[in-house]
Amino acid sequence: MELQFHTLDVFTSTRLEGNPLAVVSVPAALKESLSQETKDKIAKEFNLSETVFLHENSDPGSADRQIDIFTTGGEIPFAGHPTIGTSVLVKYHLSPSVDTLVAKCGRIGLETGPDNYIRAKIPHDVHLHRKTLADVVRGPDHPGLSTDPITREAELKAPVVSIVNGMTFVLIKLPSLDALGKVQKGGLDFTKLDSPLLDEGWRESFVSRYYYVEVDDGPEGGGEKRRRRRLRTLKDEDVLKLEDVFLGGTEVVVMKGILNVT
Repeated sequence: MELQFHTLDVFTSTRLEGNPLAVVSVPAALKESLSQETKDKIAKEFNLSETVFLHENSDPGSADRQIDIFTTGGEIPFAGHPTIGTSVLVKYHLSPSVDTLVAKCGRIGLETGPDNYIRAKIPHDVHLHRKTLADVVRGPDHPGLSTDPITREAELKAPVVSIVNGMTFVLIKLPSLDALGKVQKGGLDFTKLDSPLLDEGWRESFVSRYYYVEVDDGPEGGGEKRRRRRLRTLKDEDVLKLEDVFLGGTEVVVMKGILNVT
């Protein structure tokens, strides 16, 4: 089995900068023979934060393309820079007539702009879970929590939010950039808690802790301050009503080649 691949730098116009991504093209005739296990092994071999499998449609006139997004630990339903990188590759290099990517999270509409810019409309399905970590760990000294008392308290009370079914974050707000800089990855296994953290019907999910700090960037017009967030995301497990959500960006194709899969 031979599969063409491209490696990309996303959110940049300069080679070897931005966020790296691998996109593997899967011919329609090989879709059924390319197993989940093989896709997982390919993602591990690339060893990037995400690898996308882009499926050729069996109907050559279709404007849809299915995508599967993998981390080195398994498949996830959605991620931002893989969506943008794949969108630019498809629209500007492979199949300009394609206007929709179909991911596990749903249908993602594509819009183009100047200078290879793309905008993707994300099918969000935001859900706030009833429990927090304080409800499901044995106590505040759980080994998967931070050893810093302030950070640990924030972890225990943080809201747990799924942006789509299958992609969940514990949103941990910290008091300072100093506290954010001290965050270390812990060994918290969300599949081995005393009771399920996620609500019924939402438990087959990638889960990460998402640490952030709100900072002021100084006064703007009218004396108001612009607020923004600095953040770190820790992936502990590698496997509301909103307006329409869009992601936008560009990419550079760094390399293309052929994978020989036996």
